[in-house]
Amino acid sequence: MENSQFSISHYPLMKDSGVEWIGEIPEGWEVKKLKYVTDLRCGSNLTSEQIKPDGKYPVYGGNGLRGYYGEFTHEGHFVLIGRQGALCGNINYAKGKFWATEHAVVAMPIKKYKTIWLGELLRTMNLNQYSVAAAQPGLAVDAIKNLLFPYPHLQEQTAIANYLDCKTAEIDQLIAQKERLLCLYEEEKNAIINQAVTQGINPDVGAQNIVPLRDSGIDWLGEIPEHWEVKRSRYLFEIRKRIAGKLGFDILSITQKGIKVKDITNNDGQMASDYSKYQMVEKGDFAMNHMDLLTGFIDIADQEGVTSPDYRVFSSIDNESDSKFYLFLFQMMYTRKIFYAFGRGAALFGRWRLPADEFKSFLLSQAQS
Repeated sequence: MENSQFSISHYPLMKDSGVEWIGEIPEGWEVKKLKYVTDLRCGSNLTSEQIKPDGKYPVYGGNGLRGYYGEFTHEGHFVLIGRQGALCGNINYAKGKFWATEHAVVAMPIKKYKTIWLGELLRTMNLNQYSVAAAQPGLAVDAIKNLLFPYPHLQEQTAIANYLDCKTAEIDQLIAQKERLLCLYEEEKNAIINQAVTQGINPDVGAQNIVPLRDSGIDWLGEIPEHWEVKRSRYLFEIRKRIAGKLGFDILSITQKGIKVKDITNNDGQMASDYSKYQMVEKGDFAMNHMDLLTGFIDIADQEGVTSPDYRVFSSIDNESDSKFYLFLFQMMYTRKIFYAFGRGAALFGRWRLPADEFKSFLLSQAQS
């Protein structure tokens, strides 16, 4: 921020705003109620059937763009405030001709101001804290109208808005570069894992010789080191279904980032009525979500707990088998959708599952030491 055109050093004279959350403001700024600067008006109703995936004018709801419609309610550049739902109070922008639904509050200017300045100021004010608790949370618009906020002259608003445009664009570009780099690293990591678990590694680091390969006879696997074996899963793993029968265990969820302990204190997500009917998971067990082969995953438990009886818990039959090797192999089969090709489902768009018989008969490579 040292190179910023505007910083605290450019405002030698500061004064107390009289508002706790604001603190001190530059001497020439005012403190105003929002209702004296902008008129907050809800948009007009549209049914979901009227909103189309394409059309002449964009339709904005409480969370941003919802689709398109053949007519418009507003023209210009406006701040939109989400009015209903868990994300009420969020800030979006609409420009040109558009339709604002009843779930969006449009900030209509009373005094002239810079749109970006007002929008980012409102974002800083965390308007969600003024939501009214109900079955469907809603924003207390009348309360927001009376909020006090710092009000600089229009010239300074413009300078602040231009500064934010410049800085956020720079940061967005850095984020995009980091995301591309992370994607490349992820691709490289997956490629290394895929090759290691399917074709092995050369034990002689730096050696020029290549590991001799042979055809595995498995379409998805291809060639494997010639000294590796191919076995069915039933000879490597044992499915274990042990119902807990009592409460008091940690609840283990299987996410795409691995096994996580479920926080049952805040009632978030799907909640079971009786966790005593969940199945036991011991430390070192594999636990997989075989009910959804698109978004499911697999991991090894690093603690004792219980998980959904609909999941599959299994362990290695051969104590000499390397669990980590098979974990990488199984996770690769999820990410490359290999399991998906062997799944079954009741409907085209329903959950795609891997039945127990398919899992047991699955052919896997077994690395030999």
